[in-house]
Amino acid sequence: MRPSTATSATSSRSGSLQFPSPLSEPTWGGESQGHATASAGSPVSLSGTDSENEAGRKRYRSSYSEGTLRKKLKRDALSRPARHFGRTVEMWRQFLPIMNEGQRDPAEADLDNPQVRTIQHQYERLLEICPRLTEEIRVHSIEEVASVMENARASGHGEDIKHVKDLMQSLRSFHPALKANDKESRGFNHPQIGRLLVSSAG
Repeated sequence: MRPSTATSATSSRSGSLQFPSPLSEPTWGGESQGHATASAGSPVSLSGTDSENEAGRKRYRSSYSEGTLRKKLKRDALSRPARHFGRTVEMWRQFLPIMNEGQRDPAEADLDNPQVRTIQHQYERLLEICPRLTEEIRVHSIEEVASVMENARASGHGEDIKHVKDLMQSLRSFHPALKANDKESRGFNHPQIGRLLVSSAG
């Protein structure tokens, strides 16, 4: 059987579904079934109130300003400088020792050591290329920043090698000519390239 009193659904401005309480409780087969506890005419909300939702949003926003919520690492601000640094300054030395040596107290640095002076110079160039470096290290860990930059530089190396492979035929004449996307005819399988790979063998 259907209840003797029907209710209509309405939607509040906050988007939560509400039902006005009926003037009398619906009955099923003559028995009273209490489904609404609010007084007559008052809406019964099925979700959180607007004040509760707004309070949650304020707590989330204030956590950024108070520094209690971890800010997202700006990978784009690190990746591009890392690629450029790997192409123009240092290809192989890891970023972590460069950053550690660069942040060392100058009074403790062994500037008489040529390698230390080189790393100090590389750190200065890194700061020029990546102005946000010190800020990212302050907000995050130096290990995390170095890891992001290592991955970006390695990705840049892979892209550069791919471009060189694509342009290899135009950089030098090979006989027989290299075939595009044909790895079987390159490397040690090609007479000229094979001699280049083992040129020190005589």
